[in-house]
Formats: sequence, structure tokens, C-alpha cells
Amino acid sequence: MRFGTLRQQLADRKAVQILVVDLERPLVRRLLAANVLADDSMRAFLDTIPANTRSYLNEIRAAMVAAHQQQHAAAVALYSIKDDSVDLYSFWEE
Repeated sequence: MRFGTLRQQLADRKAVQILVVDLERPLVRRLLAANVLADDSMRAFLDTIPANTRSYLNEIRAAMVAAHQQQHAAAVALYSIKDDSVDLYSFWEE
């Protein structure tokens, strides 16, 4: 996703947290498909991930949840330093 496209998507959002992650884009995309607020969804996602990456993904999840709960972020932009790419995660409505 280009930054201009991301900027357009963020224009109508209340708050957006930007997280810089050391993950490749395919893994970031898989994280985007999970509901980080639901333990069952994250557990199912993490079960498909190599054990050496799970701890780091749990840290990313904790930062995403904190952004949503404490800063009332409607979305989190995940910037991958490995692929120089940005993907937007919108929190699922419960």
C-alpha cells in the first residue's frame, strides 16, 4: 500500500497508532486477518506461526490492544521495516 492511499484511508479515522514491526509483509497480512481483540482468533493464528516468532507477535498484539483500549485508536498502521510497506489494521466491531 502506498503512503498516499493510507493517508486517504486514515482521513476519516479518529485516532491511528503507527507501529514499526520487524516482520515480512506476508506475515503482517496474516495478522491483519486475525481479530487481535479475541483470544480464540489470535490463538488460532499463533498456532500456525513458528514458535520463535510467537513471542514477538504477542508483543505486537499487546501494543495494538493498548492503542485501541487506552488511546481509543480506530486503527493501527503496521509499517514493516523488512519490506518497507504499510498495512492498515481496523479493529473488528464486537
